[in-house]
Amino acid sequence: TYPANTPVNLSATAGITLTGNQVLSGTSTFTADADSDDNGAGVFTIETGVTLSTADQAVSITAGDFVINGTGAINAGSGVVTLAPSTAVSIGIGTGAGTFHVSNAEANAITAGTLTIGDASKASVVTVDGLTMLNKNLSITTDSTINDTDDAGDAITLGTGTLTLRSNGAIGGLNAQGLNIDVSTLNVTSTGGNDITIRDSGDIVGG
Repeated sequence: TYPANTPVNLSATAGITLTGNQVLSGTSTFTADADSDDNGAGVFTIETGVTLSTADQAVSITAGDFVINGTGAINAGSGVVTLAPSTAVSIGIGTGAGTFHVSNAEANAITAGTLTIGDASKASVVTVDGLTMLNKNLSITTDSTINDTDDAGDAITLGTGTLTLRSNGAIGGLNAQGLNIDVSTLNVTSTGGNDITIRDSGDIVGG
């Protein structure tokens, strides 16, 4: 437990592991850089049974990789949770492959107003597939491309949630159907003038 209304900032070169509950109150935000020398070796880990919680305030984690073990969790209430690689390595989400990886189980162990994965300043190739976060909001951002693995099924399923995609590269350019999704609201920003190919299997509101 930390003092109320006091930002918590953690930094390490060789990784950060949370082995006990981290409780922040008031306006306290949580920021961690588990790979401060940017060599890719610093992993941010939450052990099983451990919860990092804020009172609807932001959580920002930068690392070489991100791991939630077992029943570990992040609960930021309505606050934004941002997970970003320390360098421009590939990002895998769900069953998508990547050096910086957020699995379906890890994504669903996070309570947030929006879960943001990636960094707009880093050219990380993003591959997402097999991700189901019902009625949650997801934002994926990169200076590179965003694709799914194949055209089988939906790569991202959010139910009534909002999906926001920001890239400086093509979106859905790897497969014939493009990026396959099932979301309620979609917001897309592409700053590189590249093609955007998205197929939604349900009803969608574009933004």
